[in-house]
Amino acid sequence: MLDNDVKLVDLPLPTRVAKALAMENLVTVGDVREKSDYELTRIPNFGRSSLKEVYRFGLRTKPSEIVSIIASVESKLSIVNKEINDMRNLLELLRISALDGDGNAGRSR
Repeated sequence: MLDNDVKLVDLPLPTRVAKALAMENLVTVGDVREKSDYELTRIPNFGRSSLKEVYRFGLRTKPSEIVSIIASVESKLSIVNKEINDMRNLLELLRISALDGDGNAGRSR
């Protein structure tokens, strides 16, 4: 197991993972260990694959079933987010069709 004071730049991490961690000012193995898996996966460009790399390089140890749960939740969340965006688009279309040319609700004058 790696010591907490090992610098991430000294490890052969994939570029995508190293850049994402650096953008969050995570410099050492200890910095990564202070973050929860949830916090790490909220980092832009740092998802489930990046989290797997963190475990593969020994920055953390974790039961594989948790990674599977994360993957399942992320998949479902992606579907829900798409549905929310579809509903927003539909509501915007309905709002636009309900307005007249002056931006007022269509009603007789």
